[in-house]
Amino acid sequence: CNMVHCIGMKMAIDVLFADRKHEVIFVKEEMPPNTISPCIKAACYVIELPPGQVRKTHTQVGDVLSIVEA
Repeated sequence: CNMVHCIGMKMAIDVLFADRKHEVIFVKEEMPPNTISPCIKAACYVIELPPGQVRKTHTQVGDVLSIVEA
């Protein structure tokens, strides 16, 4: 996935775009409802988070994500 939309949503979300190496390559904080993100061609997946989560965790471009089982 290299693009997302918030059409029909009622609240903003934070969005992280990551590449095959799990590196964050684009961050969209508090993406408003009824908007469309830019197309991030190098992205392999997107993580949608509650608004404010990016700021709370200080996540930024260049960070490498670790996906663990809950």
